[in-house]
Amino acid sequence: MRVVSLPVLALGCVGLLPAALWSQSAQPSSGLIMGRVVEASTGAPVRGAIVQINTREHTQVMTDGDGQFVFGTVPAGRYGIRASRFGYQSAGFGQHRANGDRGDQIIVLAPGEHRADLTIRLWKQGAITGRVVDEFGEPAVGVDVDVFARVFVAGRPKLTRAFSADSRTDDRGVYRLSRLVAGDYVVAIIQRQSATPAAYLPEFEQASRTGDRDAMMAMFMDFEQAGVGVPRLGSTRHIRIGSSLYDLGTPPIAPREGRVFVYPTQYNGGASQASTTRPITVGPGQEVAGIDFALRPVSAVRISGQVTDQNGPAGRMPVSLTPVGSTDFRVDRDGPANSTITDPAGRFTLQGVTPGPYILRVLKGPAADGGFGIVEAVAPSDAGTVISRPREMIFEAPRAPLEPTLFATVPITVGDSDVNDVAVVVRNGVRLSGRVEFIGTHDSPSSEVIEKLEVEVERRDGGTTGSDLNTSAKVLANRTFETPELVPGGYFLRVPAPPPGWTLESVTANGRDVSDVSIDLIDKPVTSILVRFTDKPSTIAGTVRPGSRDDRLDEALILVFPQDRSRWVDYGRTPRSIRDSGVSRDGAFTFAGLPAGEYLVAAIRDDFISDWKDPAFLMKVAAFATRVTIGAGDQRTVSLNMGRVR
Repeated sequence: MRVVSLPVLALGCVGLLPAALWSQSAQPSSGLIMGRVVEASTGAPVRGAIVQINTREHTQVMTDGDGQFVFGTVPAGRYGIRASRFGYQSAGFGQHRANGDRGDQIIVLAPGEHRADLTIRLWKQGAITGRVVDEFGEPAVGVDVDVFARVFVAGRPKLTRAFSADSRTDDRGVYRLSRLVAGDYVVAIIQRQSATPAAYLPEFEQASRTGDRDAMMAMFMDFEQAGVGVPRLGSTRHIRIGSSLYDLGTPPIAPREGRVFVYPTQYNGGASQASTTRPITVGPGQEVAGIDFALRPVSAVRISGQVTDQNGPAGRMPVSLTPVGSTDFRVDRDGPANSTITDPAGRFTLQGVTPGPYILRVLKGPAADGGFGIVEAVAPSDAGTVISRPREMIFEAPRAPLEPTLFATVPITVGDSDVNDVAVVVRNGVRLSGRVEFIGTHDSPSSEVIEKLEVEVERRDGGTTGSDLNTSAKVLANRTFETPELVPGGYFLRVPAPPPGWTLESVTANGRDVSDVSIDLIDKPVTSILVRFTDKPSTIAGTVRPGSRDDRLDEALILVFPQDRSRWVDYGRTPRSIRDSGVSRDGAFTFAGLPAGEYLVAAIRDDFISDWKDPAFLMKVAAFATRVTIGAGDQRTVSLNMGRVR
């Protein structure tokens, strides 16, 4: 009997085989990985969980009644193992908290080694439920209820959309947000409106009828970037008000007696601002009930105007209106917004705007790679009659990095009357450009490898627009790069995938080191950027020891962050100098590719952390952290004791 056939059965019996049988039947050069999946809070076995090891075939097995799993004939190498089961949050080996965000602990298997001591913890998912009623106290049916996790992005609290099933109210007005990992959440009914100028309907119908895919795709991509749909004639999801078709949404806008009424955005607890909303804490497997909403419509007004560029009226320009201070969301488009696209004459109209201060934005630029849309296509049949084809998927959005980025920002204060004739003049964004170089003892990468490099641009606040604009630059064979035009602001340059054997050492702009400092774009391009790679990366390595009798090495989380507190915020989405790591079985850890600078390094227990990127938390860790200074190419070694955050 060959052991390799047994994991494929994965019917629970494989975990019952004695270790001696495995050692007799396995090939001498092959190893074994064996363990249990348990419920994190109680330690009870989780049967029927799917466990996957990242071999070339991504082998999967199922746990038996005791939560046991086994992988036989495993070659020597480095492996990550993850487990999942319906009703639980998927987790990897070495994870000690439900909302852990660090990578799985890697298992290093020697030739013929047997590892039979693995434990993977799974946390039960939670839920939030409540009821939504309208102004008459009646159930509000079919209302979309959003749930956002509270996380720290670039050192500041942000709301990021959490995956949840069944987020629409039923016929009782009841909603249930399920499949939530333990953590802090904000629940909201957000007023998002989108309007499409009716002038575009005949154009789209004509392109659809004749099968003009290029015209359909061009229109679809413009509408997608604007965050509006492509409504069809006779659609029941839209209502015509003036010259535009409005998505009814849930809850819908409602025209009454010449005015438009809307249900304003509302957060749990009745708050009107995300920043003043008290988060809801959901524990593992906990269901939080009674998070109710009472909707009240308010009279709204209209904003209209025209967008022009240097050539005159600008059609198909995305226009969005967002409340001042609505920077609480990781993805801009997740928050409350009123969106439309200009008609062929550059005109726009936004209905359903409630009193208050707003920012009106226009932003159009080159699309990122990929993207797809689904449309109802109409085409002539063989008999010459018009028929409706099945829903057709379009998947094509080639980059056009030299396409201009046009933008404008206009502050608007809305009162009780319409705001008309808003003049918006767009202007071009600003580019970053430079070159890459390789300094080291090895030969520089070939032109083919260099041409696969991409220099990515990240916003200082770590957020995204949600409109899928391309902001990255491909490196050319002559080692130069040029980004698409960018909206003025603060940016970091990152290279997520350096050539094998090379590490990003530094980024300089006009002779200034901006490796970990944002580049401020205003109105002039920034050139002469030098991105330097090295084959001798700066490294901080070391070992950690338990700080008390209760500490376990597999629960250790190592943090490295700058000594300069001003750099604990606004560091982009993927910082190089603020990082975390687990440890090996003997307590070893390594941070490679750190920019030169002064750092704090500390070891703490991973299971006590809600979000270690909170600057207030880092302040507590700094009290017992070890100070380390590294220069370019330096190799530093430290010895740490696990500390406690009080």
